[in-house]
Amino acid sequence: MLYRKKDGKYELGNQIGRTDSFLLIPKDWYIENETSFTIIDYQWGNRIIQGIEIPSDFIDNIIVKGADGIITFGMASPLYWTEMATPPLYIPDVIEPLYNAENSIFSLCYDTDNGKKNTREINVQFRNKWQTEWSDKPSYGEIFARAVDTNGNFVTPIKLMNIGNGFSVSLQHADKDTCQIKVTWDHGHVTTNEGVKKANDVWEIKKEDCPDHRCIHFTLVPEGNSLNQFTISVKAPFKDFSIINIYGDNVINDSWVPYTDIDKYQYHIVGQNVKQYSFGDVVRELRWMNDKLYIFEKGKAIKPIPYEGNLLILFDSRENLRSKLERTSMNMLNAELKVSFSLSNSNSLEFSIKDSPYRPKQIGNGRLIITGNNHTPVKFTGVLKLLKLEEPELEPIEISFDEENGSYTLPEDIRPWGKTIVIGRTRGRICPALVDLTREMDGAFRANNRENAISSIKEN
Repeated sequence: MLYRKKDGKYELGNQIGRTDSFLLIPKDWYIENETSFTIIDYQWGNRIIQGIEIPSDFIDNIIVKGADGIITFGMASPLYWTEMATPPLYIPDVIEPLYNAENSIFSLCYDTDNGKKNTREINVQFRNKWQTEWSDKPSYGEIFARAVDTNGNFVTPIKLMNIGNGFSVSLQHADKDTCQIKVTWDHGHVTTNEGVKKANDVWEIKKEDCPDHRCIHFTLVPEGNSLNQFTISVKAPFKDFSIINIYGDNVINDSWVPYTDIDKYQYHIVGQNVKQYSFGDVVRELRWMNDKLYIFEKGKAIKPIPYEGNLLILFDSRENLRSKLERTSMNMLNAELKVSFSLSNSNSLEFSIKDSPYRPKQIGNGRLIITGNNHTPVKFTGVLKLLKLEEPELEPIEISFDEENGSYTLPEDIRPWGKTIVIGRTRGRICPALVDLTREMDGAFRANNRENAISSIKEN
């Protein structure tokens, strides 16, 4: 069940009789009572989903029935669902969350007029993904779990990968084209179509055989329960050093990285050491020891880290990074924290972390592009906002990135606005810029007006 918010977006929850709602109906479930609703097919990616639209003035109940039970949706019928209260197992080389269901804590959640409530003192039942019977003991593999409500209300289950204990992934060898990975599991057997099995549960993987060079897919088949098999993605450890942006592209020398996105950038370091990396007044190195990657500072190992992870891991914390960035300038728009990496193979990478580093640039035919350091065009596809300079109280216009043209197109109907401020819909990425919708702007004209645009935003 979803309800429509004021901004037009839908959120999980029961608001029947108060706002427009939408009910998703799973496969093999049906509406049991008589209603006037028509089930509608919706395209979601490559999948067809079914649902009904419920107007805000509907005040009756809708009863839906399926193999797991009966659900009543209505104004006085809270929704009940299951949530996992235990974090996934710490297996940094695996992308998917994995759990030991027997040692996990689940919550029974339900919505109220004051928001969500939950309780952890509950009974839990489990079932295989291919069965309808529930059990008190979890099977291994991909399963469902549901909290049990003492009043007999239907509780929506959750799906999880129950791997139990006795699972490990370890890197044996890696170069830029080949790697050897040892994968063991006490409760079943492991297979992959992307490599060849050697002795002692070691798999040899060639990069050319991997559809995705960033990960290797292994299928885990529980012993005696092959229908519960599931696939995990192991981060590919081919010898490499790279830092990847939010679009999956390599960060290049002399580029700018938005401070707000620092935890969305990914590093990948395998098979070579980083003899030095620095940010602000901190100088460190990254070394491999006993098949593990360690951060070193002043000759001492600080901590082991995964060979692939978000870039913030290398900088300790967002607060620490912010403090160093602020000390580089009195004006945050000019603040710039330089970062450099020197590799053991003599290659290097240098970039800077900045707040709001990207700048809109007006080009011909009523279009905008986004630029970074040295006015170089950069990939940015976020939504922009346009504010009329002479009427800042006017509702802003939002424009989306045009993939076909590789730019933003300025709407024809607002060309009479003249001078217009361009900002990002979210903070921290776009430096406000002034464009004139009635003319093309050269560099000097743009520079003279940028400060006025920023001042206007601060005043409003």
